[in-house]
Amino acid sequence: MQGFRMVVGDPYAREQTFSSAYSIYRCYTDGPFEPNPMGVADSDTQTFPKKHCPGGIRVNIMFPNCWDGINLDSADHTSHVASGYNGCPSTHPVQLPQIMLETVFDTGMFPKSDWPKDGSQPFVWAQGDPTGYGYHADYVFGWKGDSLQKAVDQRCSLGTCEGLTTQDQSVGNKCTKKPSFGPPNLSGWVKHLPGKMKVTYQ
Repeated sequence: MQGFRMVVGDPYAREQTFSSAYSIYRCYTDGPFEPNPMGVADSDTQTFPKKHCPGGIRVNIMFPNCWDGINLDSADHTSHVASGYNGCPSTHPVQLPQIMLETVFDTGMFPKSDWPKDGSQPFVWAQGDPTGYGYHADYVFGWKGDSLQKAVDQRCSLGTCEGLTTQDQSVGNKCTKKPSFGPPNLSGWVKHLPGKMKVTYQ
């Protein structure tokens, strides 16, 4: 499906909505930080955790897994896809491979003394979201040739896939990318968000 695109979540959401149900946060309350945390954690939430997380904050977001079978994209980048939990709805009958993005942020580097005493939390997403409800992700098809179709035909599951070459997690964790914005060697507080985005609460 060359040219297929979809978006999950709403960057403008500041309260619980249907779109915010696609993402969850988990606060790891014991440290130190590990890229693949398995330590003590609080219950999952749909907002930024409101406490110090020395072991990091994990954020998961689940993409829709059903397609209308016609449109590679739509005006809102979401209407041509849907989520199916017990099969796909008749409006979107074509099942897609399930995609979940999992990111763990090292929040242990921020001392507990920096945490607000009023029960709030200090983090803000780059689009100006201080709640966490605006977490979102974009998917742009980038597979070469028929490699994805081969994986689907093999009925791949997690780390088991004869149709694809896999990489050990420890190797993947060493892959880093330099920031694409801001001055080099940025450290400390910044005066504004990228693009001078405003922090909005509603």
